Amino acid sequence: MGMFETTGRTDGGTRKTTTLQKLERMRKALRHHEPDRVPISDFFWGGFLRRWRKELDLPPDANPYYHYDLDWIVTVPNMDPWIRPFQTLAETLAEVVVKTGFGAIMYFEYVGRDFAADMAKMAADPTTRKWWEVCMLCQQPLPDRGDGQWWASMDEVFHWD
Repeated sequence: MGMFETTGRTDGGTRKTTTLQKLERMRKALRHHEPDRVPISDFFWGGFLRRWRKELDLPPDANPYYHYDLDWIVTVPNMDPWIRPFQTLAETLAEVVVKTGFGAIMYFEYVGRDFAADMAKMAADPTTRKWWEVCMLCQQPLPDRGDGQWWASMDEVFHWD
């Protein structure tokens, strides 16, 4: 079954029992009635899907929605296969302005005089350090990273010159 074949039909064309249960679960939840359990789903980025298939030795068309029997499939307008690459609109030593593949404009401006010193000052700030400690709990280094490195290499998604 492909990602967009969401009807869960049997060979005879009727809906599977599990599909009917999921539909009833979603109907009840959306109508604020108590379902047998909370409907479960997730959103999966392309990079996660490639790694998930590789680490579990799954075929290229393996779909986590069906693999884990999730209740509903997340679809968003951003799942556009024709996303354009980032476009640099302006770049100086003090600022960078880019247009994303979805047309959003992002702007970064450095207004200080000594970037390295300002970054060191930020790193010495107790509140920032406490936040970093919290964030580090969420990070798990990957086994395929280089020696002495925290981050592992990944496939380039966007590129701009």
